[in-house]
Amino acid sequence: MKVAILIPGKLREIHNVKRLYEDCDVFIHSDEKYLKDVQYNTSREYPNRWSRWYFESFKGEDEIRYKRYLENFSSNMHRIVQWFRYTKLLKKNLSGYDVIVRTRTDLVHDIDTLKGFLKDKVIEKDTLYIFKDWLWYGEPKTMFKTDLYEDIIFYIHRDNEYLKLDYDTILKSDLDSVRFHWLNYPKQYINNWENFKEDIKKNLDKLNDMKKAKEGIFTKKIYTNPFPSEKIFTMHLLNQKIVCKNLGFGVKLEKKEAQKERGDSDEI
Repeated sequence: MKVAILIPGKLREIHNVKRLYEDCDVFIHSDEKYLKDVQYNTSREYPNRWSRWYFESFKGEDEIRYKRYLENFSSNMHRIVQWFRYTKLLKKNLSGYDVIVRTRTDLVHDIDTLKGFLKDKVIEKDTLYIFKDWLWYGEPKTMFKTDLYEDIIFYIHRDNEYLKLDYDTILKSDLDSVRFHWLNYPKQYINNWENFKEDIKKNLDKLNDMKKAKEGIFTKKIYTNPFPSEKIFTMHLLNQKIVCKNLGFGVKLEKKEAQKERGDSDEI
C-alpha cells in the first residue's frame, strides 16, 4: 500500500509526530522557517522513518498573493492560505497512491502509524474519512474533489444565506464527522437538531428542490464572518456528493490537551 501525507500550513508540535508517518511519502507546503524542523525530524538520529519527503513554500507571485491573504486577518481571509497551500499539494503527482491523507502536525492520535491503521481499512468510493477540518483521508479520486481553493469566491460574504445542499449525501454521512450543525437549513423544515435526520427524511424531496429559505434559516453556529472556512468546506464536500464518515481512530489537538493539564479552558 502506498500512502501520501499532505501537510499544508504551520508545522506546530512536529516533534510529536514520531512514528505516525512511517513508510509514507510526506508532502509539505509551509514557510521556510520550518524547514530545519523537518530536517531534524527526518535525520538518522531521530526515530522518524518517512519513505520520502518533499518541502515547498511560496515563491514569486504566489508569495505576493499569500502575503495579501495574511493582511486580511480581521475578515478571516487569512484562512484562505491553507486552501492555497492545499491546492498546490494536490497538484503533485499523487494518482499512484492508494490513500491520500491531509493532516496537521499538532494532533494527538490514538494509533501508532497511519499506514498500519490504513492497511486493513476498506476505503469506499466517494467517501471521505474526516474529523472537522483537522484531518481527512480517502482514495485519490475523492481527495482531488476536496480542492476548495478555486470555488471559495462563490461562498465569501454569504454566511447568513441559505445555499443549496445535497441532502441525500447528508443522510449517508456520520453527523459527528464534520460540523453539519454549522450549516444553514430552511427553518420551515429543519428547526430542531435532535430530529435532524428524521426531518430531512420527511421532507427530502422538498429540501432537494429548495433554492431559497423563504421563512429564514436554522443553524447552531453562533457567530458569523466573511469567510467561514470550515463551514464552506463542508458545503463544498456535500456539493461534490462526498459522503463524510468518521476517521476510525481518535484525534485531539495538542494545544487543547496542554490547556486541560493546566486547567486553562481558553479556545485556540
